[in-house]
Amino acid sequence: MEETKGHKGTEELRLLARKALMLDGVIDILAFDTAYALLSTSLGVLTVEGEGLRIEKSDVTQGTLALSDRVDALIWSEDTPSKKKGLFGRSK
Repeated sequence: MEETKGHKGTEELRLLARKALMLDGVIDILAFDTAYALLSTSLGVLTVEGEGLRIEKSDVTQGTLALSDRVDALIWSEDTPSKKKGLFGRSK
């Protein structure tokens, strides 16, 4: 794992049987509901898509987040989310 400026520690993602997702390197939770999570991480913006998602543990001061239930997709973007594009807008 690599360390980036502005974040102490390592960036790590663990997905267990698509039912439990643990993340390190989380800077902020930008949006969340049971179908998606939009997260600012030290490696870019991460969209987690799924069904019945729940936050099991969140500590953004430590940069950790744990989600449970079904994870269908993990999508990274280098860009910050644009209010014009909306959640499902994609940058080129």
